[in-house]
Amino acid sequence: MKKLTAILFALILVLTATAACAKDVNPLPSETLKGLLAGKTFNARVSGYGFVEDENGNGYTDVWLSFTICERDRYTAEDIQSLEVGDKLILGIRSPYDVLDITTDEYNYVTLNDKTEWYENLVLYPEEDGTYVSANATENPYWHDILSFEIEADDSMIFRDFSDPEAEEPTDRTLNDFLKMVSEEVSFNEDNTEITFDENGHLAVLLYKYTPWN
Repeated sequence: MKKLTAILFALILVLTATAACAKDVNPLPSETLKGLLAGKTFNARVSGYGFVEDENGNGYTDVWLSFTICERDRYTAEDIQSLEVGDKLILGIRSPYDVLDITTDEYNYVTLNDKTEWYENLVLYPEEDGTYVSANATENPYWHDILSFEIEADDSMIFRDFSDPEAEEPTDRTLNDFLKMVSEEVSFNEDNTEITFDENGHLAVLLYKYTPWN
C-alpha cells in the first residue's frame, strides 16, 4: 500500500511539474498583414474585439481587435469639373448616383441635386492634392470598405483620445482605457478612428477624434 501511495504521489508531482511548464505556442504574425500595414495610417472601423480579464483585476490580457479599413471615394478634378446633368457618379464600387442638377460655389465645392428636394444631395469638395472627395450636405464623407482583419493588441498601443472638441491636443491613454470605452458601446468608426502601425506591423496608435455628426 505504501508503495502504491508513493507511486501515485510521484505521478502527481510529474503531472504538476508538466502543467507548470506548459505553454501556449503562437504562430508568427501574418506576413501578409505586415506587408500591407507596416508604417501606415488608416481610417478604420472597430468591428469586433475580445479580451481576458486579468485575474488580479489589473486590466486585460490576450486582447484582439477586428478592424475594417475604409477609404473615401476620390475623383479627379477633371472628372468632377466636366460633370453634366444626366451623368451618373459611381459611389463606392458600383452604386450609381444620378446627376440631376449641378451647383459650384466660390470655393470650388460642387453640389449635386441641391435643387431636387426628393433626392439626397451630394457635395464634392477639393482636397489639397487636387482630387475631389464625396460627402453629404454636412460634409460627412462617404466611405467604402477595403480590408477586414483581426489583430492582437498589447500595452504598447497608445490610445490617443482627441474626443474633447475644446482640447487643443489629444490625451494619450492606455489600451485598458480604450477597452473600457469600447465595452461601453462607444462607436469607433471610420469617421472618428485612425489606426497607425509601426514598421514591424504592430498596432502602435489608435486615434479617436471628435466628429460633430457622431
